[in-house]
Amino acid sequence: MPNRHQELSVPDPRQLLVPVEQNTSLFSATLNPTNNPDPDDWRAVSDPKKRKQIQDRLAQRVRRRRLKEAASSQDKSSSTSTSSRRRADVPAKDLLTYQSSTVVTVVNIDARHLPPRPMTVFTAAFQNGVILGLNCATTNFPAKSKPQPPDVPASLQPTEIQRTTAHPGWMDTLPFPRLRDNMMILNTMIDEEEFIRDFFIIPTFEITPGYASWDPAGWVAQKEFVDKYGFLFH
Repeated sequence: MPNRHQELSVPDPRQLLVPVEQNTSLFSATLNPTNNPDPDDWRAVSDPKKRKQIQDRLAQRVRRRRLKEAASSQDKSSSTSTSSRRRADVPAKDLLTYQSSTVVTVVNIDARHLPPRPMTVFTAAFQNGVILGLNCATTNFPAKSKPQPPDVPASLQPTEIQRTTAHPGWMDTLPFPRLRDNMMILNTMIDEEEFIRDFFIIPTFEITPGYASWDPAGWVAQKEFVDKYGFLFH
């Protein structure tokens, strides 16, 4: 029987420590029990450059997935994105049919939840120019209006005076045949530069929501414009 007062043998604590190399191996084996390195596990990569490459790859993967989800959600939405394409890409009859429906301008992913943006007089005039096949670079140069196909609305069809009198092309975008004729007939009484300046500065027209750009019923003339140029409508 051993002596109760006999000292117990205590092992050296240093013998219980696991070398750093073994400790790291145990940690790696715990993270990856198959012992096959995960190409996306940047935590086990000591090289900062390679670790950054893995992180960038993972971030790009997440970004592509989110874009794909957003595109899928946008395709399911009933909202339609508008586009300003040349007449060569959009036949007049297609644009007219397109304008007859509710148009929602999608600016970005969040904007698809916003209400339709109101059409301004400048947007309407531009769309009429697209229907007529006008080029923004040449609308300020005087020229006679060319005949338009029958699918172009009557409000934009060139009058006899337009076809025989040289005038700036931007006049053709206004859906008021009488106004266009009077501007050419009374050209000596109208300062063209002043008219253009007023068109951009003072309230001229408000476009009623739901009306197409070529429908004169949707163009509501404002008082300041009527007070100065109302005689052109008669």
